[in-house]
Amino acid sequence: MNERSTKCVKVAFENRKIARKRAEEINAEKEVRASGFKFSAYLCPLCLKYHLSKMDRTLARWINDIAYRNKVREDAFVARETRYYNKRHNIRE
Repeated sequence: MNERSTKCVKVAFENRKIARKRAEEINAEKEVRASGFKFSAYLCPLCLKYHLSKMDRTLARWINDIAYRNKVREDAFVARETRYYNKRHNIRE
């Protein structure tokens, strides 16, 4: 079912379906539910197999996707500048 990859030291699953099923099994365990973590499957760019992670998908995207991170920062900057401009010129939204 799962095997160790030569490129990656994590437990690897051949396809997403198997990885998601294992994540659901782990998430159903009492200790995991009590911890508040939720495991999910992701495709590893090194070995091209699936692994499990308890990291939130939004956080994972923030860490791994530079374009997404820059877009979020740009949107926040524009929003701050718009609020400042509107406040300085007494413009109500």
